Amino acid sequence: MEQAPDAIRPAVRAAEKALELDPESGDAHCARAYVALVYDYDWKGAEAGFKRALELDPNNGNACDFYGRLCSGMGRFDEAVALLERAHELDPLTHRVDVGTALVRAGRYEEAARAVLRAIQIDSLEQAVALAPGVGMWLAQLGAACGQAGRLERAREILREIEEPARPGPTPPQHLAYVYTGLGELDRAMECLDRGLVERPGSIFTIKGSFLLAPLRAHPRFPALLERINLV
Repeated sequence: MEQAPDAIRPAVRAAEKALELDPESGDAHCARAYVALVYDYDWKGAEAGFKRALELDPNNGNACDFYGRLCSGMGRFDEAVALLERAHELDPLTHRVDVGTALVRAGRYEEAARAVLRAIQIDSLEQAVALAPGVGMWLAQLGAACGQAGRLERAREILREIEEPARPGPTPPQHLAYVYTGLGELDRAMECLDRGLVERPGSIFTIKGSFLLAPLRAHPRFPALLERINLV
């Protein structure tokens, strides 16, 4: 390594010390690789370091993110997007917009716009849930958005929270349908809507125009559902 600027010498020493103390640490290899990339422009060495970090810890979100940025910098956009999507899946709060950035660099502007909108939507819904934790609608919409964004574990966590028996007040079946639709489990979503028509809680009458239920419109059972509420 060339003589590091004063401002980053502590970071260099810390990364090297971490590797010395634990050569099998994915975080340590990731930190050292990042230093090699950002301050040495050692693309080959940095890539080897990120690969080693992921061999040791395949679920290291930072390693996926930094390796994705390296690939993006080298113009290897397909690899970059795959790595950055994995980073977002592992740590969606930290790695929210890097996928969109890589897609813009690749000239895939429509995909980039969708990725950024998903990040904004999830941020807004997370805030709504934090401000009004007792409002099931916001929680259900967040679950649907997480499912659509590939955050399946978070979506299922929300599903369990919505179904929690101790939750105050009844849970409208259409709220469950939103999350199941986001997860791509359309038959389960239809079962919830069928139950909603029997129980009639909440705004089941809005299902035809619901953007959250848009994937259900092609389901073979959906027209019959609309007919039952006189919308056909």
